[in-house]
Amino acid sequence: MSKTSRLLKVILAVIIAAILVISANFCLFNADRCVLASEGASQRIEFTTPQGPSSASYTNYLNSGTGIVGFAECTGEYQPIDWSYNWDFQIPGPADEVLHSWTGHWVNSPRHDFDCTAPRAGEYTIKVSHQSSYSKHIVIEITPAGWELGGGPPLAPAPTPLSVTFNGWYVDGVKITTATTDDTVTARITLSGGEATLYKMRVKRDIVWATDEVIKELSFDYNGVSATKQLSFNPPYATGEASTDGYFVVLVKGSYEVWGLVNAFPPRLRVKTPPPNQPPIAYIDSISPSSTKQGKEVSFSGHGTDPDGSVAGYSWRSSIDGQLSTSSSFTTSNLSEGTHTIYFKVRDNKGLWSSEVSRTLTINPPNRSPTAYIDSILPDRIRVKSEVSFSGHGIDPDGSVVGFSWRSSIDGQLSTSDSFITSNLSEGTHTIYFKVKDNNEAWSEEVSGTVTIETNKPPIACIDSISPSRTEQPEEVSFKGHGTDPDGSVVGYSWRSSIDGQLSTSSFFSTSGLSVGKHIIYLKVKDNDGLWSEEVTGTLTVDRPGPYVELYGHRTEVNVGEEIILNLSVVNSITSPGNLIVQLTLSIPSGWSITSSGFGHGAGGLCTNTYEVEQGPNPRTISVQILANEPYDGVVSGYLDYYFVKEEEYKYHKDITLPVTATSLPPTPEERRPAPTEGGGFSCSGPVEGSAPPPTEELLISWGLIGLCWGSLAGGLGIMKWRRRK
Repeated sequence: MSKTSRLLKVILAVIIAAILVISANFCLFNADRCVLASEGASQRIEFTTPQGPSSASYTNYLNSGTGIVGFAECTGEYQPIDWSYNWDFQIPGPADEVLHSWTGHWVNSPRHDFDCTAPRAGEYTIKVSHQSSYSKHIVIEITPAGWELGGGPPLAPAPTPLSVTFNGWYVDGVKITTATTDDTVTARITLSGGEATLYKMRVKRDIVWATDEVIKELSFDYNGVSATKQLSFNPPYATGEASTDGYFVVLVKGSYEVWGLVNAFPPRLRVKTPPPNQPPIAYIDSISPSSTKQGKEVSFSGHGTDPDGSVAGYSWRSSIDGQLSTSSSFTTSNLSEGTHTIYFKVRDNKGLWSSEVSRTLTINPPNRSPTAYIDSILPDRIRVKSEVSFSGHGIDPDGSVVGFSWRSSIDGQLSTSDSFITSNLSEGTHTIYFKVKDNNEAWSEEVSGTVTIETNKPPIACIDSISPSRTEQPEEVSFKGHGTDPDGSVVGYSWRSSIDGQLSTSSFFSTSGLSVGKHIIYLKVKDNDGLWSEEVTGTLTVDRPGPYVELYGHRTEVNVGEEIILNLSVVNSITSPGNLIVQLTLSIPSGWSITSSGFGHGAGGLCTNTYEVEQGPNPRTISVQILANEPYDGVVSGYLDYYFVKEEEYKYHKDITLPVTATSLPPTPEERRPAPTEGGGFSCSGPVEGSAPPPTEELLISWGLIGLCWGSLAGGLGIMKWRRRK
């Protein structure tokens, strides 16, 4: 046959194929024209789908109880490599229920018969679809007739094609054309164009069409930007036939309503069965020590090499104890006594074991433990912070003692020496444990002793006196105290004031430098162990210097019927606080009466009078007459309260005790004559008008004028105790 004749035949075949495709597509997109209605109630539908997954549907209105009977066929040219060989046939009802559904393999099952009944009146659909990457011929013959195209032409693949470039097959980053069943193979593709959708990259085995075996699949989103994807797989485990050779291909598809093939097949990869595996080789690096006592640790180390792979496993065993370890190196102290042959082997990455290599190891009888002895714990009873000495030793029957350990049941670890001294033991009765260690690291049993550490008892402080307990600046105050210690001696003192702070570290002292105010005085003592007592307290009031106010006896020894004369001397020489209010309260003997005016009776038989003294440099003397109506030999007592008008809340106070005597001898006329008084005579009838105490302010006190009044005490100086009253 000439070349021209052959060329003409090829051209003619291409033209015929084109006409068939155009006719098929025309019939597909005009499916209603391709419906051949037969005689009676049957209808035949026939069309050819375009390339790629497709579907079509036809609808018909049926009455309830109508039978739907017929068959459907899906045929086409077989391709050894196809995306899928499945095709589907369904009959949905008017309420979206599916009366009939079937899926088959169009090569193995190209025809499907159906028979069902419409359960209700309404519109029913017959739908046929396939997932093949190639064109298929569809025939449907159905009773009753009247089915019209309702699903439109078969769906086409993605409207914008995706460009897929296959970059090749790789093993360990090297591009290859053939591989072995032991290799991990990577397929690489480059994507460009297309529309954003979900894609899948599949590796399939190129074998008999009926297997349709997917080895590995990768799903990914692709948004139209050029990208490279890769998928790795291992041929033996993927195919299930590890010992056989085979060919592998890559497919890529995109997802719309159905799957569709997007690219042509890349070159196939040939995978061959590798040559026979060579065994690895084992090496024992060390067994250390090679001879030791039972119970001591022994370290093992080994490695292996593999001429055509890698070492993946290890095995150690003993001729006496059996399996020891599956690590390359390990340590154990559980070996039995005796001479061991130690075997070691390694396994490669294909599961093949090496030959065993061996060495010997001698495990001698176990070590005998040492014995510990406590020589002394002295003293065995002592106070906290005092020193205790410890001494001990040990004996080892088959070696030597190289270590020591002391511990306390209260304080824990104490020392690692055979003897030591400490003063840091806690209070309580300690059980002291001692043990020794031999040159084979074996410890003895613990032996024990006891020591009692007693707590130091604190001393006790006592304030003997603070004298006077109330005074004025800058009068001197004396302090005296002592302490006792139940288990030692007192060696230190500490006095302090709540106002002035630290005062002294002596047991007794005097000072005149205290601040004005109400002081709380604290005393504590320290014992010979450095422990301080609790503080004890006393009080002291220090008044600022006040005005001079004094009551003294001008005439204190009289006969019955005569008057006792008491003089009140007042000096108010400072102008700032203003006038001075003086309140005099007296308790007189029974039967006596105060003849001076202004006195009023108060509770308990007390008589009180109030005086107001204006500011001035000169002293003022006020006399008080008391009529001695009955014999008496004793005292007239009372007190003075005085304050400045502007400082009413800040009062001065003095207690009064004046000795007086009244005898029964009749007095002479001259003795009965009353002495002149300042301010006239007084009766115990009430206070002076206008003598209510005014507001007060601070007064500076003048002491210079005290001497002016001192000489007027000729009538018999009384005994006075004074204090400030707030």
